[in-house]
Amino acid sequence: MKVSGGFSVEAEREQAFDTARNFLVDVLKYRLEAAERPDQLVVRRGSTWGSLVSVKLEDYDTTLRLVFTQEGPNVSVVCGYDVKGYLAIFTKTHRFLLLSEIEKLKKYVNDAIHPPPPPPPPPMMPLFPEGGESQERKE
Repeated sequence: MKVSGGFSVEAEREQAFDTARNFLVDVLKYRLEAAERPDQLVVRRGSTWGSLVSVKLEDYDTTLRLVFTQEGPNVSVVCGYDVKGYLAIFTKTHRFLLLSEIEKLKKYVNDAIHPPPPPPPPPMMPLFPEGGESQERKE
């Protein structure tokens, strides 16, 4: 099964390449097959017989090729999956899982290069309730 997708992020190619490599190898547990920094990255996971011993897509023999192209201030990242399974039947769910993996990669790369602003601090609790006076007992 072949699945492709891509995204664009405002960054330098080297920065996008390094961030994507770290995510794929450290987080998604791909093995690095080939790297031509900053142009192309090839990673792999699973095994030839993975589809016979597991129903998890992560165990199928999967090769992912990423191509990085600088387009002005943006980097275009094209992702191409080649998934092989011995006697495997691929479904729309498998395709969806791979496309969602591309979305996770896009979010990770974008957030690593352009971190989101920190959330605002929680509102301060008033020292005194409405009316501005303390709630002391009056005797």
